[in-house]
Amino acid sequence: MSSFSQLSPAQALTQLRSLRQGITNEEARQRLIQYGPNVLKKVGKKAAWQKFVEQFSDPMIILMIVAGLLAWFLGSTRDAVILLGIVLINAIIGFIQEYKAENVIASLQSFLTPQAKVMRKGQQLEIPAAELVPGDIVLLSEGDAVPADIRLLTINNLATNDFSLTGESNPKTKFIHELSKLEPLGRQDNQVYLGTTIARGNGCGVVYATGMFTEIGKIAAITAEVGNDASPLQKEIANIAVRLTILSLSLAGIIFSLNLLQNNPVQASLLAALGIAAAMVPQGLPAQLSVTFSLGASRLAAQKAIVKQLYSVETLGSTTIICSDKTGTITTNEMTVQHIWQDGKDYAVDGIGYEPKGTIAKGSSIDEKLLLSGALAATGNIAEPDEKHRHWYALGDPTESALVTLARKAGIDVNKVRRDWQEVQQYPFDSVRKMMSSVRKVPGTKSKYIVFLKGSLPAVLAISKLTIAKQKSIKEASNTYTEQCLRVLGMAYREIDGKELANLTMATVEQGMKFLGFVAMVDPPRVGVRDAIAQARAAHLRTFIITGDQAETAKAIAKNIGLDQNQALTIVNGDELPQLSDAELKEKLVLPAIIFARTSPEDKLRIVKLLREQGNVVAVTGDGVNDAPALKQADIGVAMGRIGTDVAKEAAEIVLTDDSYVTLVTAIKEGRTIFTNLRKTLFSTLSSNCGELTAVLASAVLYIFGYPAAIFAIHILLVDLVGEMLPLMALTFDPAPNDLMRRKPRSLNDHFLTIKNILDVGYAGLFMGGIAVFNFLWFLDRANYTPGTVLTLDNPFYLRALTLTYVTIMLGQFANILSRRHETESIFSRYFWSNPKLLGAIIMSLGLMCLVIYTPFLQPYLRTANLHFSDWLYGCLGFVGMVAAHELRKLWRRRKLSKLST
Repeated sequence: MSSFSQLSPAQALTQLRSLRQGITNEEARQRLIQYGPNVLKKVGKKAAWQKFVEQFSDPMIILMIVAGLLAWFLGSTRDAVILLGIVLINAIIGFIQEYKAENVIASLQSFLTPQAKVMRKGQQLEIPAAELVPGDIVLLSEGDAVPADIRLLTINNLATNDFSLTGESNPKTKFIHELSKLEPLGRQDNQVYLGTTIARGNGCGVVYATGMFTEIGKIAAITAEVGNDASPLQKEIANIAVRLTILSLSLAGIIFSLNLLQNNPVQASLLAALGIAAAMVPQGLPAQLSVTFSLGASRLAAQKAIVKQLYSVETLGSTTIICSDKTGTITTNEMTVQHIWQDGKDYAVDGIGYEPKGTIAKGSSIDEKLLLSGALAATGNIAEPDEKHRHWYALGDPTESALVTLARKAGIDVNKVRRDWQEVQQYPFDSVRKMMSSVRKVPGTKSKYIVFLKGSLPAVLAISKLTIAKQKSIKEASNTYTEQCLRVLGMAYREIDGKELANLTMATVEQGMKFLGFVAMVDPPRVGVRDAIAQARAAHLRTFIITGDQAETAKAIAKNIGLDQNQALTIVNGDELPQLSDAELKEKLVLPAIIFARTSPEDKLRIVKLLREQGNVVAVTGDGVNDAPALKQADIGVAMGRIGTDVAKEAAEIVLTDDSYVTLVTAIKEGRTIFTNLRKTLFSTLSSNCGELTAVLASAVLYIFGYPAAIFAIHILLVDLVGEMLPLMALTFDPAPNDLMRRKPRSLNDHFLTIKNILDVGYAGLFMGGIAVFNFLWFLDRANYTPGTVLTLDNPFYLRALTLTYVTIMLGQFANILSRRHETESIFSRYFWSNPKLLGAIIMSLGLMCLVIYTPFLQPYLRTANLHFSDWLYGCLGFVGMVAAHELRKLWRRRKLSKLST
């Protein structure tokens, strides 16, 4: 069978059982069942069982599995069950959180679904691209993403950006005639393909392939999934896990050897070594990390930022530079006409966005042809709010949609006018002419026609019948608006008769025009951008604007949003960049604020690459296919959810569903908050492990002097599983410190286990474990215990002493968690009450701890016994001691900071 490129438009329609007015909705539903949705399947997606198995690959988890199997082999069934049970619980929690994160992304795909304009039985509709089927007639306009593989039927100066498919950077001009032979994909220029975009012009075509049957779908089907590099935080956590594993094995080996030297049985020696392993490994950490990032991703999703890779949230918090688009990210990408200028008079227009609600200044006598030129020399339109759009929205080019809104504000029924004024010929906008014209038949006449034209003011003036003086005065008038960051478009028309139709060309039509006036419109900054820019500056983040727009427009917007406040604003034009060497460009990249205007995708990629070479952490926003290289090159690629192409979204780590710079700054703050809370979680976990290790090592020393063990592996596991798991997860909800967005970004070279942090953890751990062992010995002393007396594990007195050790460590850990919430501020402050979830989690953990202690059938298994009220009072020494230890440390830090500030 011939390729569709070898078929004429009529033959293609016949083979696809379609018509130029489109298929019916019923036929479309049947074909959707037959061919499936127009989506690309996730290639190489791991099965659920594979994801579950991956939960057991962490070094700490592997050590726990080995320890559990060893305990089982030695006959310590209870320790084995607890150890392996914790491993299983960790795996389940990690799997569930990963699954929930995927569901969050999947549930928000509706925000990312591209739309397509189609003809169904002669009626133009906008539908989700996923619902396209072979045989659908699709309308294509400049700036559109091509929603499927399409055989072109009609075109007007149509060209596409095919970079994503063919690698060719220059737009490809299209035609509609059939090919005599099958050509390579890059030469089949009577077709357009999914994943490409319309560079200029417009046209329509018939869909012949959707989803995985498209050219990009075929490539996806044979492409293996490429694994993502581990984030800096993942590498850091893995490094900690390896160090802890090596240290625990080394200490376990020493304890085992010392026990053998004291002629202890092998089994008892191994069990003692097992206690070391259990004390050193933070069993709950893998689950806590999964929960931390999943909850952070969920919060960001609620704030309109979809995180595709959980660990990228933390990297986002380390951002030092934001390279942002202008249109749609800093501005609303909703053009609004604010002024009409005609015959030296200004007429203000109120109303915002595309809603046709507003008025033109009273007493205006605007020539209707000016309004008709904007509405008829255009293909764009506007649509009412619907299920997917909260407000009126643009169909097609935003500028043309703004002109349609203007006409409707003046009471013109644009859809009726377009039907009544039959279009004979259209000459689409291109970047050379910078104008668009439409030849229309005057309603009710036989041979009278009008050419309606709109375009850039200089281009329109150049083809209008005006004196030089008049042109000069019009240009001077327009400068008033351009200085206010308004875009000016000129309107003109001329009448022609039927005799001229036979010899119509673009050159003959667009001449001798009668100038009507101009409109001034604006794409206003988004609400909150100015405050977000100030917040980013306070957080030591630099913002660079990289735009394809003119430097003057970008500069005006930059001043409007305060980008130049208290800092010089540097502008680099696209034609300057190739002249700068990498060294010269790097000199500019250290400046506080830069606008890169009229840039190409290659320029953007080069800028990002050089910024990273300077040691910056770069977040880049992008929406187009050609932005994909820069998004991949960046530390954090941020794609636009509304206007972004699928290629950009695939290349990015984060997708903004509202396309807003404000949301990006919010996401950076969330990233910083997550990292801050993660530090608290990690240091709290390691402190309790150090406390447990202190108790175990102290027990080993006391054993030499005839004392029994103060703690067993089972109690250590109860601390990690029953005691601290819930509070550490709740720590994720700690609010951001007030000064968080005034701090400098974290360096990716900063490590958790610095000498300072190790000493800090050791300091807290020694207090925690030391108080627990002291309480144990004090209890034995109060009971008149004599060293050397054998105490068996069925002795209620001994079980009560062991339980007191467990309770002391647990209460100490609660104090440790609460105290670590702030580096220098006392625990006795308003911040104490700022996270009710944490306080609730501690209360729940206390309840679980009592359940473990006082449930009769659990006591023999968990080696616990009922505590008296007085025992709890002694156990509270753990809480009071840890609070005192941290308060002393914070007091020392506050004094040190006070001395530094003076």
